[in-house]
Amino acid sequence: MTISFRPAVRGHEWLLLAIAGPTGSGKTRSALRIARGLVGPQGKIAGIDTENGRMLHHAPYVQFDHAPFVAPFSPARYLEYVDAAIEAGYQAIVIDSESHEWAGDGGCQDIHDAALTRMAGGDYAKMERMNALAWREPKREHKKLVAKLIQRNCHIIFCLRADQKLKIVRLPNGKTEYVDAG
Repeated sequence: MTISFRPAVRGHEWLLLAIAGPTGSGKTRSALRIARGLVGPQGKIAGIDTENGRMLHHAPYVQFDHAPFVAPFSPARYLEYVDAAIEAGYQAIVIDSESHEWAGDGGCQDIHDAALTRMAGGDYAKMERMNALAWREPKREHKKLVAKLIQRNCHIIFCLRADQKLKIVRLPNGKTEYVDAG
């Protein structure tokens, strides 16, 4: 085998970006504005919306084309939507929300639960032992999605819903107070 080298030349780079935050923190509008900046005023942006049309609230601010995405939220279905957008010529894709791929109906957690039920039935002791093995299929599907997204020739921006954290504070009077920790 012959190994050859040639001068390195910077080519076009496609952005893969994730924006995480709690509900109402501005993830979707930020993602759409970033997409617009990446593709320019005439570029085509696809919005893949798993949030029952919530993405449409941003239509007055950023021009994009919208596709509603309903359950099941399996990794394979996410890939179908991305491939359809690329085939239609979109240079940027905003997915709101990628969180459903893991925790939504038909997502990785549901795939795990179905595999665990198939493996262990209703035997809880067996379920404890089989839990790690039941993650094999959903993790494989998720990794396949990530590997294929990296190879796509367009910008892809994911919105991820983050849970708000609460800090438990003991007050001098002995009462407990919950404080928003971001």
